Amino acid sequence: MNETTSDSPKLVPESDLLAVKKGSEEKISKLTADIAEASRKSDEHYQNLLNERASAEAVKLELEQLKATSKDVAEIQAKLDALRNQSVQDSTRSLELHRQLLVLKYSIGKELVDGKTQQQLDSLEEALKIIGPVKKSSGIDHGGNTGVTSGSLSSREKIAAGLAQKFKK
Repeated sequence: MNETTSDSPKLVPESDLLAVKKGSEEKISKLTADIAEASRKSDEHYQNLLNERASAEAVKLELEQLKATSKDVAEIQAKLDALRNQSVQDSTRSLELHRQLLVLKYSIGKELVDGKTQQQLDSLEEALKIIGPVKKSSGIDHGGNTGVTSGSLSSREKIAAGLAQKFKK
């Protein structure tokens, strides 16, 4: 009865089982370490990917802000140019009105104020305030040629004639 049948279990020595178990545990341990290393690398790459995406989003936002800023700068520059043009027009208009005021208020010739700057007009006006309006009957033609001898003019008329001559230049 020592015969073994194919249905009977074969007995394996315990040392062989322990060796297989130990080999399997080493393989499991190595595979677990490999999985952990791969997972760490994957997590690191995933973190890098997230950082890159965040950086890309930040750059997009900054670019949008810069586009808006450059658009604002262009609008502001256009407004500034328009205001400069308006300022030049207003200044020219103001200068012309000042010239007309001097001609009408002090009865002086238009040629005396033509081409004068604002500062020159201010100086002329201050001088005219001192001597008053020029009288038409004084014989002064505002060109420096009075047609009358200087002995027949009053001091005020002589000053007016001198100023007219000086500012005509």
